[in-house]
Amino acid sequence: MSTILLSEEEYNDIQTLLNAATGKIATASPRASTHYKTLAKLHANFLAQEDGKRALREKKQARMAEIEQQTQARRAEALQKAQVRIQGQTSAPGQPASSSSARKDKSA
Repeated sequence: MSTILLSEEEYNDIQTLLNAATGKIATASPRASTHYKTLAKLHANFLAQEDGKRALREKKQARMAEIEQQTQARRAEALQKAQVRIQGQTSAPGQPASSSSARKDKSA
């Protein structure tokens, strides 16, 4: 299941609601203060979970990029070795390019 993150606008809006509720706790009546505390707690928990999801996503993306970079480096190294090996076979003077061509020459 894919994790859907909040947009920046949604995240900032909930952060603003949290700050507004937190600011009203001290000056509100006891009932309203309790209500604001409950709202602030809900918003704080929600944003904490969202921050965790964002951190996890960033970490996953960084790890996948690192793995991909290592894979590309390994492929490039293997390609370079293969090119050197092919170049070494074709540039050796006086040696047949392959054993099958040497057999053809003997049979003729």
